[in-house]
Amino acid sequence: MLNGAIFESKYSVNLVSPRSLPQFQTVTDLFDQVFVNYSTNTASFEKACFKRWFALNAATTHLTDNEYVCLLDTDFLIGMSPSDVLTACQTLADVKRTQFIAEWVGKVPEAVGPEITIMTKGFLHSFCKYLLTTYYSPEMQPRLLEEYYDVIGGGNPGGICDMRAFAAFYELHQDCCFNLQELKDPLMIRNLNSFVKQQTQKNEPWKLCFQNGVQTLRIADDETQLLGIHFQGSAKNLMHFVHADVGDMTREACEEFLEVNRPLLKRWVDAVKKRVRA
Repeated sequence: MLNGAIFESKYSVNLVSPRSLPQFQTVTDLFDQVFVNYSTNTASFEKACFKRWFALNAATTHLTDNEYVCLLDTDFLIGMSPSDVLTACQTLADVKRTQFIAEWVGKVPEAVGPEITIMTKGFLHSFCKYLLTTYYSPEMQPRLLEEYYDVIGGGNPGGICDMRAFAAFYELHQDCCFNLQELKDPLMIRNLNSFVKQQTQKNEPWKLCFQNGVQTLRIADDETQLLGIHFQGSAKNLMHFVHADVGDMTREACEEFLEVNRPLLKRWVDAVKKRVRA
């Protein structure tokens, strides 16, 4: 989703067809031959998620292995330059050369968060090769089936996806990876729905402020700069209200909007679960 706020920003946006990227079609034809859909989502949906990494790799063939690439989810609104995010992470990282930055839960995650990923070109290239040669190999099939059943065996939709593949790749490269959850300043709101719910339980006044491309969270008298906000699920529609110099998004406005749209989201989830049971 590219809304007007992006085109009005200081950054330029170039739209490129993946089919025009060097050898993209050849590579994705190879991936089609090994891909197996272990997900309640359609095969076309899951393959599209995987193929974005091949597209990103094809779009960055001009970079050296040590240069960095950043990919943002379309429902993630970044609040600072990706270069500044990289610098903040490298300042805290134990390793001199951080090759992969994202967010995840746990020491060995089930899946990596998709909101923002920063990685070296060499890491990206290796991940794409891992998808082609290892992740869907016969040796990995028992693990993928086990993870898939852990999801659907509990009556839930979902399954194997590209961010689970990143978690598996992370296990092989933990020493050069950095978890954004280790950052305390700037702060990232990884799920706006969950954030609003948590703050409602605390019953504290808060608001999100947007000015000149900078995002801040104000709770009572405290102000914290935000790395970005993930407008996940029904919160996606709130992105339409965020434009340059929009001002403040208050607690009351967020709660009211999400409460009105929550029944629509619930109906969608129920429909997916019904399809899984069928």
